[in-house]
Amino acid sequence: MITEETIPLLRPMIMKHLSIMAFTLAAVVSAAQEPNFDSASFKVANPANRPAPDKRTSGGPGTTDPSHFYFANADMGELIMRAYGVSRDQVSGPCWIIEVKRCAGEWVNFELTATMPPDTTEERFDAMLRTLLATRFRLAIHHQTRNVPGYELAVIEGNVSPEHPVAPPGDEAWMARTHPPGVSLMVGLSGDGERALFRNQSMAEFVTHLEPMAGLALGMDREKVGKPKITDKTGLTGKYSFNFGFSCPCLATVGYQFPGGLSNDPVGVPLPNIFDALRDQLGLKLQRTANVPEDVIVVDHVERAPIP
Repeated sequence: MITEETIPLLRPMIMKHLSIMAFTLAAVVSAAQEPNFDSASFKVANPANRPAPDKRTSGGPGTTDPSHFYFANADMGELIMRAYGVSRDQVSGPCWIIEVKRCAGEWVNFELTATMPPDTTEERFDAMLRTLLATRFRLAIHHQTRNVPGYELAVIEGNVSPEHPVAPPGDEAWMARTHPPGVSLMVGLSGDGERALFRNQSMAEFVTHLEPMAGLALGMDREKVGKPKITDKTGLTGKYSFNFGFSCPCLATVGYQFPGGLSNDPVGVPLPNIFDALRDQLGLKLQRTANVPEDVIVVDHVERAPIP
């Protein structure tokens, strides 16, 4: 029974539900004004049965099958990333929407099949996907700006370079594992370090992998606060193959637990910090610049299952 005494206690709960209803209504109204797929269907997928990366999506704008789109075993975070053109660390929401280790057991993945006119552009496709998520999952979001550290990757003049790299300490033990010739990137993690093998990589490609590595080394949890933004200022235009390893005690403090390390990770071999590793192994340096503003998609509400 609601009495005058219980009304103050219920007010926060009522306001929360009214807020969610307002977000949901706004999303539905907005969706009604957006373009729609000709048809679209969702099935719940088992996260353990995820196909290889090159077989997860097919069709859509710019492909040989522009009228059909298929996305296998996608978590809600990936659908939001595609719809809004952001990276994984730019999505903030309930634990179940993104496959991260701290949320194991809560993941919900989907299989999406959609059809559209063959002349659909990328921009219109993204709008269609935003409409679909708003109507089928009652997705409501808002944008938030956060500042992340900015760095420039530059060359240090000397004998060491990506073309003539120096292997990290203990590299022979790590390289004892078979590395298939066709693999361009392999990473080994332990509680106190990270090692990576790069083959035929440009500096621009290296930077995309260096950003999350630097974030870990700096103690940044990319699932909560993003990762540094690194600009390639090396002026190097070639493709390079090298090994790279650095210490990172923070691996165990930001949700990446690997008790005992991986079987191929050398034990008791000290690695340098990431700044010294870049200098001594690759002849490169990270120079701090101004913080970089980054757009974050904050999920205010989303259903765990598609609405029929």
